[in-house]
Amino acid sequence: MGIRVLRFSLVVILVLLLVAGALTALLPSVKEDKMLMLRREIKSQGKSTMDSFTLIMQTYNRTDLLLKLLNHYQAVPNLHKVIVVWNNIGEKAPDELWNSLGPHPIPVIFKQQTANR
Repeated sequence: MGIRVLRFSLVVILVLLLVAGALTALLPSVKEDKMLMLRREIKSQGKSTMDSFTLIMQTYNRTDLLLKLLNHYQAVPNLHKVIVVWNNIGEKAPDELWNSLGPHPIPVIFKQQTANR
């Protein structure tokens, strides 16, 4: 009985590791920053704010992934603005880096947190 439970547990762990490995292969490579080099023109935002939405996202110490996501979200229709809640107290938010990659059609606001609870 004890051997069967141990063997079953081992099989479950191995299957979970295989699934996790397969899913990590789908993540974008950090070294492929070609998308960050694309610059987008600022379009006039003549649409009503009633038809648009604001994206609020939290992050902690993932600058490379954050910049890729922000670049991706710039193409989302009806997105009015993005607010990034920067939870890494020991590091400055990457707003200067993001602005240096501009211009951007969607404004991005970085909110630096003073406490991480």
